[in-house]
Parts: sequence; structure tokens; C-alpha cells
Amino acid sequence: MLKVDKKEFIDGLSVVGKVVRTTPTMPILSNVKIEVKEGRGKIIGTDLEIGIIYYFSCEGEDTEFLVSERIIEDIVKSLSDETFTIDVNEGFIEIKSKNNFYKVRTVDDEFPFINIENIDKRIDFKTEYIKKGLRKINFAIGLPERTRIEFTSALFEIKEDMVKIVGTDGNRLALYKNGDFKRDESEFEFLVPKQSINMLINVLSFEKKDTITFGFSGKSFYYEGDRIYFISRLGQGKFPDYEMVLPKENSDFIILNREELIKALSRINLITREGTGKVTFERVDDTLKLYGFSTEIGEGVENIGIFEGNLKNGVKIFFDTKRLIEGLKYIDDEKIKMLVFDPEAPITFKGLEDKNFFYIIMPYRSE
Repeated sequence: MLKVDKKEFIDGLSVVGKVVRTTPTMPILSNVKIEVKEGRGKIIGTDLEIGIIYYFSCEGEDTEFLVSERIIEDIVKSLSDETFTIDVNEGFIEIKSKNNFYKVRTVDDEFPFINIENIDKRIDFKTEYIKKGLRKINFAIGLPERTRIEFTSALFEIKEDMVKIVGTDGNRLALYKNGDFKRDESEFEFLVPKQSINMLINVLSFEKKDTITFGFSGKSFYYEGDRIYFISRLGQGKFPDYEMVLPKENSDFIILNREELIKALSRINLITREGTGKVTFERVDDTLKLYGFSTEIGEGVENIGIFEGNLKNGVKIFFDTKRLIEGLKYIDDEKIKMLVFDPEAPITFKGLEDKNFFYIIMPYRSE
């Protein structure tokens, strides 16, 4: 018999359940494996592309069993007490608390799990920075059902004294970089699929360690934290040469208030979302004019002040309103710089003080 803390067990199921609840390729994958050895429990789940193990404390004898993730989570959540017991008995588990008793059938089958072998590279990240980096670039990664395979993963590039994390869907790109890490002497890069990035963001929200280690083999990577072990297959395809779209040194620029720009774009979007979704930027002296139009709704104009810049008067740039707003929300600075080398080439937005994050978006061609 096992004695288990309800909150800790539910936390584990909520983490592991994220991978179990994806569309299973085999019926067995809708289950979790519970293992207990020497007072330490594991909740194990996988979809064969990602695997997660959550460690929890418990009291009782060693055991293991397979059970439906959805059913055990729903039952444990509904229990009225803070602790409960699990007893494994002839093809069933018996879940008991002070006023509750449930008997649930277990699954008699082999449980698959992906493993990582021949780890040849390791890198230590500050947990704070890896969380921030993944959150800032994830939105720009292409969706698997909508784009080519090389755009459906994030690039991790470890080169010289910098780690860069890059996401792109071919029309926009988000880049986060940080130099606070430890590695061996080798330089390397790898791709992490968007689904794995989504899972990592969720998993890292439970992480309490200040520094975490990632390990890599030729086809997989893993991270092991305070309570969670995460493993994923690496992404496929060749990541595009993102350096081609990074801002040129001789780009023109203007400096704007980030919050004012987002609010103005949000109002323009009330018009453009029912039509083409386009917004036009035009510098008029010390003002940036934003114009949106829809044949169904009408038109809207916003004017916001320019702090400084050498972008020429009359230059027009056409953006997707919604996509521009999405990227600007991940810039933390009060003031932002818009860099323009060519009105029809990729345009860069970055914080005035923050050197670690860029958002680059491809404008529409002039009409």
C-alpha cells in the first residue's frame, strides 16, 4: 500500500498528462506508468516523441502499474482529503481516502518509453534565461500543419560565448541570445520541435533549481530538473540561414514608445481584421502615421510620436497587423527601435536597451 500526498500527485499528473493527452498513436500511450522504489515514486508518460517522468514522495512498498491517465487524474482530483492510499491488487488499484473508495482496472501490457544513449554534449543553462528565451521565440515557430518541416523547430546555436535560440515560420523570426551558460569546448547546434518547446515551457514552470543541464545525443536531448525528467527527439530538416535577415549596420531607424504602438495597432486591427489584415506605416515629420482599411468596415488612422530617427519622410511599409502585435509584446523595453534597410526587406524591432531579443518581420510588398 502507498500513502500519497494529493497535491503533489496531481501536480505530477498535470505535467505528464500534457504529453499523454496528445493524440495517441497507440492505445497504450493514453496510460501512465506509476513506479515506486525505496520511497520515491515516478509518474511516467510518453507519446514516443516526448517522454516525461515526474518524481513524487510517498510511503509504502515498491510497486509498479499501468493505469489510464485521465481516469486516475479525475478520481484523485475529486478526493476530499489531502492524502490518500493506493493498493495494487490482482489487476486493479484501490484508491482510498477517509470518505472515498475507488477500484480502477490496471493495464496489463508493456509500456514503451524513449531512451537517450551515447550522450556526447552537455550544457548548463540558468533556468530563468532558458524560460525567458523559450517564451519569447515560441510564437514565431511555424505550425507543422501549415509550413515546411524546417520551420517547425527552434534552433539552439551554441557558438563562441553565446547561446542563440531562434524561431521562424518563414515570414517572421524571433531571436533570443544569452551568454550566461557553461559547456564543454565544442560548438554545436540542434533543433527542438515546436511541440517539445510547448512542453518544455510548461515543465519548466515547475522547476525550482537555479541551473539546469541539457544533454544531447545524435537524435535526442534530455533535461533533468528538481522533480522532472524530460526527453525529446530532435527536430528534422535544415534550419534556414537566419543571419541573412539580421539588421544591417547602415539601416535607417526610428524610436517609438512600445506601449503606444501596441495600443495604436490594436485599435487599427479592429478595422483590418475583417479585411486584408494590413497596416501601413508612414513617417510624417516627427510622427508615425498608421493607416488601416477594410472594404467591409471602413478605415482608421493613428498618429504616434517619434522620439528620434533618420527614416525618410514618405516611406511606406506594409505589415500584417496581428503578427506585428504578437512580436512587439515580447519586447520588454519601454522604447523600441525599428530598423529599416529596405521597406520591402525584413524589418527589425528591438528594445532600445535590450541587446538580447530581436523580432524580425517580412513586410508586404508595396501596392
